[in-house]
Amino acid sequence: MVSKLLLKNGCYFLFKKLFTNRFFCSKSCLLWIWLNPWYVLFSLGFALIVFNEWMAYAFLPLRWPTLKCGHTHPCLKVLFVADPQILGEIDETAFARWDCDRYLHRTFMVAKSYAEPDIIVFLGDLMDEGSRATAAEYERYLARFKKIFSLSSFQPNQTIFLPGDNDIGGEDEPITKIKVERYKKHFGSITDFSYSHLEFIKVNKMLRTYPDVPQEKKENWLRFVLSHIPLLGIPGTFSYEALNELKPDFIFSAHDHKSVHLVGNTKTGERSFIQPLVSNRFAGHHPSWIFFPPSRDTVNEIIIPTCSYRMGSNFMAYATAYIDTQRNVIHYSLLTLPSRLLHLFSYLFFFTICFLVSIIQYLSHLCRQPQIKYVQIRSD
Repeated sequence: MVSKLLLKNGCYFLFKKLFTNRFFCSKSCLLWIWLNPWYVLFSLGFALIVFNEWMAYAFLPLRWPTLKCGHTHPCLKVLFVADPQILGEIDETAFARWDCDRYLHRTFMVAKSYAEPDIIVFLGDLMDEGSRATAAEYERYLARFKKIFSLSSFQPNQTIFLPGDNDIGGEDEPITKIKVERYKKHFGSITDFSYSHLEFIKVNKMLRTYPDVPQEKKENWLRFVLSHIPLLGIPGTFSYEALNELKPDFIFSAHDHKSVHLVGNTKTGERSFIQPLVSNRFAGHHPSWIFFPPSRDTVNEIIIPTCSYRMGSNFMAYATAYIDTQRNVIHYSLLTLPSRLLHLFSYLFFFTICFLVSIIQYLSHLCRQPQIKYVQIRSD
């Protein structure tokens, strides 16, 4: 009790001495900062660089939800990458391409290490200018894409790739056979996969194609449809046909750069429920949800947000689906990403402060220069 009292009183007198010291309370501190601003700016600049370039990525797992799907049931781990859209050489500068590539690589490596996925699904729009690229440009984009996502470290059956409109056309550029064949050559053309009581079926809404698979699903199996463009976003004839033929349990899509949950009818293709997936107060403010197998004639569609800070969205994330293959329950989580634009604006603000300090110091130096007075002397 006495030791605690001494410790408490000692800390009290220490802080009292520090904050009542003449250096802290008088004008000496402000004067020292005024005379030596570059020491302060150097310290602040160093701290800013350490936070933006290291701490912002190293401590990402602390803000992510705990990923789990039970202790006694087998679990399949899926990591979704949506709309990375690595920047092209036509519209972007070399610095913009370098910075965006670096951001994607660092965030992806942290997400992959955290999620430890069995399967990684790339939901299209892999390249921002893939549809417009020449053969030589496409090869350079492909080399960058492989380096950013470390594709050489994965097994061939561990990754699934979908084409997006920026890869083969379909929104602003026309779709051609050359673009489609070029994409298939580098990213494969297999349209359906099976993993441990799960079916993954790729649907191409731009080409209006889907594979011919049996309508009757295997007992206790889940069927996932993967589509770059949402099927329930804007109901149409193709969505109606695909849902009736494939009868999926879940749809995972991208394209809109948003995080949304849709519920629709497999018979009509019409959506009946829309839910933004950004935060979940029931999960301790961590963005995670649990989805159960839907009822008959009902399908869930989950739209994955973009993982790139250059897509005009303030919400970037990777997504994970931990699937309990015995109970067919999905634990869906978002691995939210830091705002790189905010980091860049902080650098701009810091350099603006440095520039203003330089101007003030220069003007102050001019004011302190001695004034030379000339006296006229008469000669008699």
